[in-house]
Formats: sequence, C-alpha cells, structure tokens
Amino acid sequence: MERIPPAFVVGLIAVIGLALALALTAVRERRRTRQAHRSALHDPLTGLSNRLAFQHRLAIDWERARRYDRPLGVLFLDLDGFKAINDSRGHAAGDEILRAVGAVIAERVRRADMAARLGGDEFAVLAAETPAGGLEKLATDLKADVESRLPVGVSVGWAEQLAEDEDVKEILERADQAMYRQKQAGKVAAGLAPDGRGHEREPVAARVLAPVDGS
Repeated sequence: MERIPPAFVVGLIAVIGLALALALTAVRERRRTRQAHRSALHDPLTGLSNRLAFQHRLAIDWERARRYDRPLGVLFLDLDGFKAINDSRGHAAGDEILRAVGAVIAERVRRADMAARLGGDEFAVLAAETPAGGLEKLATDLKADVESRLPVGVSVGWAEQLAEDEDVKEILERADQAMYRQKQAGKVAAGLAPDGRGHEREPVAARVLAPVDGS
C-alpha cells in the first residue's frame, strides 16, 4: 500500500472535526428549542403547566372524551385569604404560598392528569377518565391537603363533561360556578358578606377561554 499523503490525513481530520462541531451545535439547538417550548407552556413560579398548555390539552381531551364517550373532569381552585397574606407578609411570602400550593396539587393528582396555574392564585386540574365520584373525592382531598398544610384556604369546584355539552366552555362554566358557590358559602360561614355575582368578578372560565398573547 502506498503511504497516505499527509495533506489527505489533515483534510480528513478537519472534516471529522467540522462534522463533530456541527453535530454538537445541532444538539445544543435542539436543547434550546426544548427549553423554550417548556418555558412557553409552564408557569415559572410553580413549575406547573400554564394557561396556554391547559387550553391546548383541554381542547384535545374534550374532543377525545366526546368522540369515544369517555369521562372527563375539570377542577378549578381559588385561594381564600391570599390577598391578606400578600398585604401583611409581602409578595415574597405570597409566592412561597403559591409554590407550596402548586406542589400539593402536583403531589395529589395522577401522572395522567394535568395540573396548571392559570394565573394569580387560580389553579386548575384536568382529569381524564374520571367520573363524578372521582372528581368529588379529588376536590375534597385537594382542599383538605392544602388547608391542613398551609396557612391559606382554598375553594374547589368541579364538573364532569356531559353528553349534552356542545362546547368545551360548558364544562368550564359549571366548574367555575361550583367553585364560586363554595367560596361564597365559606364567606357566609365566616360571617363575611358575600360579594355580588358577576359585577366585579370575571369568571375563571372566561379567562381560560380568552386568547393568550403569543399563542
């Protein structure tokens, strides 16, 4: 065999080095893309899914449940007394409460469910393959877990998808109304005057269905 020319060896090494550099760049770009995608769909404070992710998943699960006649449930959670914590202890303390609530919800729900922070002190759970009995138990357990472990109350409303539902907003509105009724009942039990329905409060369901900037 003839001796391989040094120039050829140098060129081959340069090509291999270039290929490795390009491969490394591609891996880094894919990692950045995945991180950007995750950031776009997750709440940075709690690590839960955000409203955009909840909207997308809800649309898919709602259509699948309707097509195959499978159970689907939604829970809305709204913290009680959270404003007082922010006002008296500061927003840093409020953020700690939100992170802790998010951790409690994530710990309680199943891997197949989606837990999301919709914004502020509002959270939601999307529970596939879960009939009314399971939704009621989950709501009860979530309320008990949060209130037994944290210095804040929580109102939880749930609703299951019904055969007569024609739009996803119907299940959201029922869950929202159930949550609101529990919040008002809690105010009455505490001797506080309930606020007027619909004048100053924008329903959670309306905010879930509202377009998200950049979506």
